[in-house]
Amino acid sequence: MYQTTLQMNFISKFDQAIAEIKKDFGKNYPMIIGGKEIFSNNQFQVHSPADKNLVLANFPLASKEDTLHAIETAKEAFHKWSLTPYQKRSQIFREVADVFAQNKFNLAAILSFENGKNRLEAMGDLDESIDFMRFYADQLDLNQGFSKETQSANQNEKTRSTLKPYGVWGIISPFNFPSAISIGMTSGALITGNTAILKPSS
Repeated sequence: MYQTTLQMNFISKFDQAIAEIKKDFGKNYPMIIGGKEIFSNNQFQVHSPADKNLVLANFPLASKEDTLHAIETAKEAFHKWSLTPYQKRSQIFREVADVFAQNKFNLAAILSFENGKNRLEAMGDLDESIDFMRFYADQLDLNQGFSKETQSANQNEKTRSTLKPYGVWGIISPFNFPSAISIGMTSGALITGNTAILKPSS
């Protein structure tokens, strides 16, 4: 079968990414609450759907106390984050999107093992994640942080339409698009000045 240089380059980079991520199979990962890593002995294993004997990673099972701690931490962070200028928030999301773009082969390889998607589907999932972050950043800037002066009925008054951050959002994302949907939902909440607690599908 004839393959283009572009296809061969894609295959080569994906193969390299697989070799790299395999080094971390079976590793223990923490919960992250308020920027702090929290490990637990109460864990569950993630197996590859293609090979049930292959342990990809071990993750902590969050307790009720962990969940309440996450909610309180998100509440505490809300005031400062909601007052962050929208230009700064959009800049942060563009920078994160760039980090994803730089590492998307490794991320797509992880997704392929964890979710069972083929290479193109896994890469599409990652590309959509990157697009979400950049799109939301563009929309935030385009709409001036969703705070605009509006036409008033009286020349002696000024009116403004302002959408304000709501608070803490809880996000439980599904398994079928583990990167795109979780990042799309979380980005929409965070970039508009809310804080969020993300619980991906087990």
